[in-house]
Amino acid sequence: MINFIKPGQIIKIFLVICIFLFSSCKKDHGYVLPPGDPNNEVKASVSFDGAPFAPHVANGNNTGFSKSIYPNSDTVITIQGTIGEYGTRANRTIEFKLVNISSIGTFLFPANSSSRQQVYCTYTIGQVFFSSVFELYFCEPGTLTIQVLTPTSIQGTFNSMYNRVVMNGTFKGNF
Repeated sequence: MINFIKPGQIIKIFLVICIFLFSSCKKDHGYVLPPGDPNNEVKASVSFDGAPFAPHVANGNNTGFSKSIYPNSDTVITIQGTIGEYGTRANRTIEFKLVNISSIGTFLFPANSSSRQQVYCTYTIGQVFFSSVFELYFCEPGTLTIQVLTPTSIQGTFNSMYNRVVMNGTFKGNF
């Protein structure tokens, strides 16, 4: 007669395999991020939970500017600037997602949900998901003004008046 694994044992076996895989991975602490585009920049003054305004200045490899076209023909521009040490409360990220924005102008967030043009803004503390060092805020209401938009670059200003995250700033970067 063949013995089968009991349902309670499947979870234990899975956990043992996961622990083995994660503990056996080589840790390379000598890796250095490439410098990124030194012209990319996200600068802001941010007040969190009523605290005095503090600078948020990210440039080079601490920024992310990308432009993607999805199968449904949506074009998404992502603008991101991160400061502080990863895994700590000092780690802060401002991120914008611009959906189907193809010209200069001022855009509100949140936008009318029936519009194909959308702008989303988030402010993240910590970036360690499922931990006590992670908080995500949607920065609404606010505006984002695009002053320059070319096939390879974007530049503009933004502000948010969310009661926990008040910020205003600028961004410029190459895709």
